[in-house]
Amino acid sequence: IAYTTTLQELTPIILTNITIDNIAPAVIISSNTNTTTELGGSAIVSMKLQKKPTSDVVISFASDNTNEGTLSKNSLTFTSLNWYILQTFNVIGVNELIDDDNKNYSVVVNPLVSSDNAYNNMNPNDLTFTNQDNDTAAVIITGSNLVVAEILSSSQFQIRLATEPTSNVTVNITSSDTSEGTVSVASVLFTPLNWMTDVPVTVLGVDDLLSDGDVNFSITFPSI
Repeated sequence: IAYTTTLQELTPIILTNITIDNIAPAVIISSNTNTTTELGGSAIVSMKLQKKPTSDVVISFASDNTNEGTLSKNSLTFTSLNWYILQTFNVIGVNELIDDDNKNYSVVVNPLVSSDNAYNNMNPNDLTFTNQDNDTAAVIITGSNLVVAEILSSSQFQIRLATEPTSNVTVNITSSDTSEGTVSVASVLFTPLNWMTDVPVTVLGVDDLLSDGDVNFSITFPSI
C-alpha cells in the first residue's frame, strides 16, 4: 500500500511595527544649583515627564521655609502634547536680616495628580537647598571723636544693631574716666522691633576742679 502526501507551501507572515514599551513613567527633575543667597541669588528647577501620559499630570510643590526661600510658581501641568518639554520655576533666596548662618530648606514636591493611573499619586523626591547668609551681628555707632568741656557741656552719639536679634539685646555703656565724662544711660535695650532705630546717648563733661588741661577718655561697651 502506498501513501501520497501533498504539501502546500504557505506564505510566511511578517510582523512589522512592533513596539516594545519598556519606558517607565517618571518625573525627571534637575536644578542648576542647590544654593540660593540672601542677596537674591536663585536656582532654576527644571521638570519634564519621562513617558507620555494618557491625561494631564499636575505637579505641585512648595517651600518648607519661606523665611529662607520662595518659589516663582507653585505647580506645573504636563499634557500629552508637552510632556517631554522642560518646564522651569525659580527658587529665590530670602534676606531675613538675622545673623543665622547658612540655612538648609527644601522644596517639597507633592504627590502627582492625574487621571492617568501610572502617574497619579507618584511622589517624586524633594529638593534640598542652602540659603547663604549675608548678615553679621554687630553694634553700629555713629559719632566719634566727641569733645566736651568741664562746664555744662555735652555731646551725643547714636547706637543701633546691624542685624535683627532673635531675642532682646542689652548694650552696656560706660566711661573710662567718670572724673572727666559720664554717659546719660548705663545701657540700651534693643528688641526685634526696635533694633534698626538709632538711640541717642549723651556724653556729659565733668568739672573735676583741677587744672589738668585737656584729658582724653573713652566710652566703652564692656559686654552685650
